[in-house]
Formats: sequence, C-alpha cells, structure tokens
Amino acid sequence: MTTCVLTLGETGIAQQFVSASEVLELLDYTSYFGLLGKPLPESDKGILAGLESDLLISRDVGGKWNIRNLGAILFAKNINKFATRLARKAIRLVVYDGNGRTATVTHRRDFPLGYANGCAAFNAHVNALIPAPEDGNSVIRKAQPLFPPVAIRELTANALIHQDMTVTGAGPTVEMFKNRLEITNPGAPLVRPERFIDYPPKSRNEALASLMRRMGLCEEQGTGIDKVISAVEEEHLPPPAFQAEADATRVTLFGPRRFAEMTAAERTRACCQHAARPQRQMS
Repeated sequence: MTTCVLTLGETGIAQQFVSASEVLELLDYTSYFGLLGKPLPESDKGILAGLESDLLISRDVGGKWNIRNLGAILFAKNINKFATRLARKAIRLVVYDGNGRTATVTHRRDFPLGYANGCAAFNAHVNALIPAPEDGNSVIRKAQPLFPPVAIRELTANALIHQDMTVTGAGPTVEMFKNRLEITNPGAPLVRPERFIDYPPKSRNEALASLMRRMGLCEEQGTGIDKVISAVEEEHLPPPAFQAEADATRVTLFGPRRFAEMTAAERTRACCQHAARPQRQMS
C-alpha cells in the first residue's frame, strides 16, 4: 500500500492506489450511509459508488482507488493509518487540574476516528468529564454541567469545519481548565471574531462543511454561534470570547461567575452578543 499526501486541503489524496477491499477496511462506510439516511448498498460496488459521489474517494488506474483527505478526515476508522501529517488533524482533548497550562494534566487523549463517525463519541466523552455541581437554586437538586453541552457541540463542529488544513503539525484541540474551556483550531479566521455572530458563514473547506451539514452534524444556516450565545445566556454564564491568534482561532467558554466579578470588557461583550443575535435572526 502506498501512502501519499499531495496537499492537506480537503481535495488532496490521503492514500493512493489502494484496492476496493482496502478502502472498505480503512473507511467507516456504514456511518457514511447511516448519517445521510441512505440504505446500505448490498454490494461493494454500490458502496464505492456512494463514497465516490461525495468525493470521499476517486478512481485510480488499474481498478485501484485513491482515498481523499475528505474521506479520511470524516470517516477514518483510525486516522493514524494515514499519513502522519493528516493524522495530526485528529481532535485532541486535554484536561488540566487548574486554571493554566502549567497545571497537572489529568486527562489527554487523541481521537483517531473521523470527524463524522467519531463526533458523537467525542462529545459524550467531553461531557462526561465536565464538572457538574448541583444546582442549589432548584427545589429538586440536580447536577448542572459547568459548560453547556450544546455550546461545546456547536463550537467543536465549527472548529473542525473552519480549520486551515494546510497548517502542519496542529489540529483541533479542546482544553478543559477548572474555570474555562478553550476550543482551538489551526488557521486564522476568515471573518473578524467580533463579527462571528452576524456575518454570513464562510468556510475554507466547503465540501467538508456541506457534507457535515447534510449529516446534521452542524448548522445549515450558520446559526451555531447563535445557539452558543443562547445557551450561555440561559445558564447566566460570562460571554464567550472569540479570538484570532497568530495562526489559529480560539473560542473560550467560561465557568460560572457573579456579574460583579465580570470585567468591564466582559460586560460590554455580553451586551454586544445579546444585541447582535436578534438582529441576525430577524434578517
């Protein structure tokens, strides 16, 4: 089997000149058909035709196939079986026992499944690790997650879709601290962070975004950020921070804090986010 990455873009080739049986061994085709609500074809030929129709694979000479980066990123059974540079695009989760990166790491894990077939398992794993103190204001005491699961789901999907795959040595990362949760993806944003809420959605990876939307893994109309803001407001949490780093984009969710403990900048950001969201919904 020959390994080759022509480019880290979604249309590049992750593995070339592989047999039909190797394609079916490397890609979780069952999840592909299941997430799209399509019946599983009865023959290998039908399965390959389905994968080819969405540019997950392409034909090579002599009856062989190429697995595209799009196919590997979304449906790899184990992304480590592809080229090293592509494997580094696996989602990484790091949990710290403190508020800074010098604190002890209590949990570190890379998720080798593709973004599509591994999305549910990743979100479930993260949610299981989120502290859930009891809600003291409720008559019936119940555990409330420190960070809204819907916000984590939407922001993780955004990080996967909007990452710059040409940035080497880095992939989407979720870091959980005692007081906040940071989601980072490689690549500076295409839209200024302060316009994430009201600006029409843009993506470097249109095929990736389109397919994930068809599978219901992200929002059709770019309303994921609206859902994040809504969830944060419902839980009375400080407003999330959207930041453009040198070669990355980072979103931070903050744990509970009293209004009096919020900075002036945070209060201003909360007002701006609250005001911008209804304008988008009415447009």
